[in-house]
Amino acid sequence: METSAIATMDSPTTLQTTLAVNNGTLVIPPGTQFFLGARFLWGSLSVFGNSLTVLSVVKFDYLQNTANYIIANLAVADLLNGLSSMIFLIPLAYTTGSTEWIPLCLAFNVFILLSSLGNSLNPCVISIDRFIYIHFPLRYHDIVTEPRTRLVIGLSWLYIILMTSLALGLGNQLEYGMPCDIRVFIHPLVFTIVITCNVIVLLLITLVLYLSIGYTAIKQSRQVQAATEEEQKSAARGQMKVTKMLGMVVGIYIVTYVIVLMVDPLLDTGGGENAPWKDGVRMVSLLIYYSTTWLNPLIYAWKAKDFRKAFMQILHIP
Repeated sequence: METSAIATMDSPTTLQTTLAVNNGTLVIPPGTQFFLGARFLWGSLSVFGNSLTVLSVVKFDYLQNTANYIIANLAVADLLNGLSSMIFLIPLAYTTGSTEWIPLCLAFNVFILLSSLGNSLNPCVISIDRFIYIHFPLRYHDIVTEPRTRLVIGLSWLYIILMTSLALGLGNQLEYGMPCDIRVFIHPLVFTIVITCNVIVLLLITLVLYLSIGYTAIKQSRQVQAATEEEQKSAARGQMKVTKMLGMVVGIYIVTYVIVLMVDPLLDTGGGENAPWKDGVRMVSLLIYYSTTWLNPLIYAWKAKDFRKAFMQILHIP
């Protein structure tokens, strides 16, 4: 979900400005080494956790329902983000100016665009799903069917791939010496339309929907307590737990994204454009933002006993 702020900080333009050459040897400062190591760790945790999530939904029948298909869809986007950190970020820092740099930079930004747009679109899909359940509980299973959910997931990835292809296809040709920054080789207008507008619009839709969901859910929780049928109570409580869990996922996503979104404007007002501490603040904000990719599987295991059971079965934990 990189807007211009995230794309610039993670491209790794910021990293390359801190590199130096000493007697022909590339020197990476300790702060940048820490960032690269942390991103590799974040990526490893993300790949592990989200692979477990996807495999659980695919393997176990008791997890195969519309809400969990949407969760698995979000996990795929988080998985792509983790792979981009594990595979490309460190080699990019060490291959600046070499023949391997251009294909690495291109592949890195393909993964970043796919995961970014996926991480923007999927919380919006989650919000729409929960909005339908909260406002039309009696018709939810008639409206949100498995075939329709699969169709929405397929169309969402088709849209993501088309936007990524458009952004990269209309861009400038990569050349040695230029920073691996999305904004450098994508036309500014295309960048604004394809990335910034997509992300901001989807973020606002997600926020508005979940505010409505939260308000209505509070009222419905009282109705559940007043219900006389035990079966009706149990079903309603189960859906409420799913709604709260996904609300936590979406809420953390919004908070961490807003932090990253505000970092550059706030730092620009502080003077000292090339101050080293500003790069440190940007790197820390990115680590906070990317932590959501490995926190989500922990939330599923914590809040959903079926996911917890599936994870333990796959890992052979008694």
